[in-house]
Amino acid sequence: DLNYVATVYNSIPMDEFPLCTEKEDYLLFAGRLSPEKGSDRAVQIARQAKRPLRLAGIVEPQHQQFFDEKVKPHLDDRSVTYLGNLPQKELAKQYQRAAAVLFPISWCEPCSWVGIEAQASGTPIIGTRYGYLPELIREGETGFLVDTVEEAAAAVDRLGALDPQACRANVEARFSVQVMAQGYERVFRKVIG
Repeated sequence: DLNYVATVYNSIPMDEFPLCTEKEDYLLFAGRLSPEKGSDRAVQIARQAKRPLRLAGIVEPQHQQFFDEKVKPHLDDRSVTYLGNLPQKELAKQYQRAAAVLFPISWCEPCSWVGIEAQASGTPIIGTRYGYLPELIREGETGFLVDTVEEAAAAVDRLGALDPQACRANVEARFSVQVMAQGYERVFRKVIG
């Protein structure tokens, strides 16, 4: 029953997420460490792909037991490292050097900053087909959409074919402040015109 007019994507300040084309070997998970965000699946993906994983995010009180049982036993500061809840400037540095950001969500997330910020930094996403991810990820160009842990681990082997510049261009074309402002201007003109 909503009077839907248009979708205008959120934007990010691009200069806070500089492009980096030189990547390291690690995979990154950023976000709340909760069941629906898939931090436990990120651990499984990294293990199967034989890549180090860095986890960044908050453990909320209602998810402490999940973290203690499903994630914490894998922490060894070598293959799986928990960085804590990082300030944006520190998280941006992690995005820049990561080989990919893992986004194995199991819920219809409307729009997370993580995927947009990572791609602005030139880092591809390996994520599930939930929520906004099919709109963000350009399959085989800025990341990979997967349905299982096994598919995600296999996608890690294909990261070398992706161009960090394509990730950045995707965000510049769709999620910059200028594009968002133009989108709202079009909507307002349509509504009042």
